[in-house]
Amino acid sequence: MSERSWCTESWTESSWFQTLEPNERYLFIYLCTNNHCKQAGLYYITPHTITFETKIPQEDLPELLKALAPRVEWYPDRNLVWVRNFIKRQMKSPKFLIAITKCLNDLKDRDKDVIKELIQYNYDMHSISIPYGDGIDMMYIPSNTNTSTNNNTIREGEGVGLLIRQVWAGLGKRRNYKSPNSTKESSAIKWMLVNGFTPDQILGTYDKLKLDPFWAKIPHLDMQSVKKQIGAMVKGNGQKERPKQKRRTPITVIRGHEPLGPKA
Repeated sequence: MSERSWCTESWTESSWFQTLEPNERYLFIYLCTNNHCKQAGLYYITPHTITFETKIPQEDLPELLKALAPRVEWYPDRNLVWVRNFIKRQMKSPKFLIAITKCLNDLKDRDKDVIKELIQYNYDMHSISIPYGDGIDMMYIPSNTNTSTNNNTIREGEGVGLLIRQVWAGLGKRRNYKSPNSTKESSAIKWMLVNGFTPDQILGTYDKLKLDPFWAKIPHLDMQSVKKQIGAMVKGNGQKERPKQKRRTPITVIRGHEPLGPKA
């Protein structure tokens, strides 16, 4: 797993972490940083492996893992461990959501109950929406261009289509009509994603614009308009300048051809 970091503030700012005994701290750090840990923080590992790699006696593990609850959930009958806040601490870009989804897809069917709990927990506690399974509208939105990106964004081939579908699924719940130009809207959604905005930020900007009297009266608020506004909205600086209304061209009156009727 390439994307992973340890929150150094845990040493001084986490009252829970400070109360842990030495072996409890050691085990917690190990469960967050070992090579078996995946981007979802939910992965398979046996007590034998933990003991082999940490040198903690296997008979001590049940009590140590119990002490880490509920920050760490251990399912001994499945050899499955879940570090609850792992995603919150690790996710720094939409690209990470793709890796999370891939990890969840690799888990066994018998563990779907834990996957469902993980998804619900991250949404309720951290407002992180993870695209996975039946909760996503599986309509395919094609993309014909490759986009070069930096490390904080996603690119074609890394699952951008999955995130585009997530945005469309959210739009489907907000609209009662089909998009009049889904191709251009999909391009705008993709642009926002590869420039570092998450599906929740895109949909959140859409919702905020719909509450504004100016945008509320527009029958179809498209993703192209959201694209123009999202930077200012996400940074909290309000909206950019609204599009100017087109002025009517003044009528030139030619002498001798004045319009009929009384003069003002």
